[in-house]
Amino acid sequence: MTEGHLNVIADDAFHYVSKTIHQYDVVFMDVFSDEAMPSHLNTEQFFASIHSHSFSEFRKSETRSFLALAVLSYILPHRNTVKAHLAKLYAQHCNSLRAALANIPAIALISDVWKNSRDLHFVSLTAHFRDVNFNLISLTIGFRQLVGNHITERRRKYRLYEITSLNI
Repeated sequence: MTEGHLNVIADDAFHYVSKTIHQYDVVFMDVFSDEAMPSHLNTEQFFASIHSHSFSEFRKSETRSFLALAVLSYILPHRNTVKAHLAKLYAQHCNSLRAALANIPAIALISDVWKNSRDLHFVSLTAHFRDVNFNLISLTIGFRQLVGNHITERRRKYRLYEITSLNI
């Protein structure tokens, strides 16, 4: 359904986002069925596919107008403010990962690489281990876009970087 500048798409969110070549100013998704979010929408692959929107998307006049109506008196933070806040959150996350993994005697690391519909490569690194009660714990310890050629070599360097920075 298209109504003015509004384009409503009734489709599975992961399917549509991973296949579309269109860019949107704002994307709203009703992803809950019954009481839980579908598991395929709670994956690195899904978030990577919507990751390609830049901060400039939020500077467009249509987006700013929408935000002003949707959230009264909303002022979009400057990208440097957002960047600094994300850097602080990331540092806290890395510190908590270091602490959580410090005394684990055996960790299995799995890295996964995939390519989205725009031919961008992404890598994730997951740690798997057993806690003191022998429960399996899985933590995503890294995720990023791989840029350039020689993906295998970049993946290897990325794993070494994460292992070294987390003191595993």
